Amino acid sequence: MGLRNYIPPIMKEEKGADIYQQSDTAKVIALSKKGLDKGQIVKKLGLGKGEVELMLKFYR
Repeated sequence: MGLRNYIPPIMKEEKGADIYQQSDTAKVIALSKKGLDKGQIVKKLGLGKGEVELMLKFYR
């Protein structure tokens, strides 16, 4: 599955619904799709540069 086809789940808060936390990978992909570059994603999420690069390489 490529980055272009992946759609991270969108969280909806509803009364009584379980709350799920989006994975770091889903966050990285979503931010990349919004146009942020690797450096911006690293700063925004507080992840390592290599970690973000690996996630983007794997899902492209």
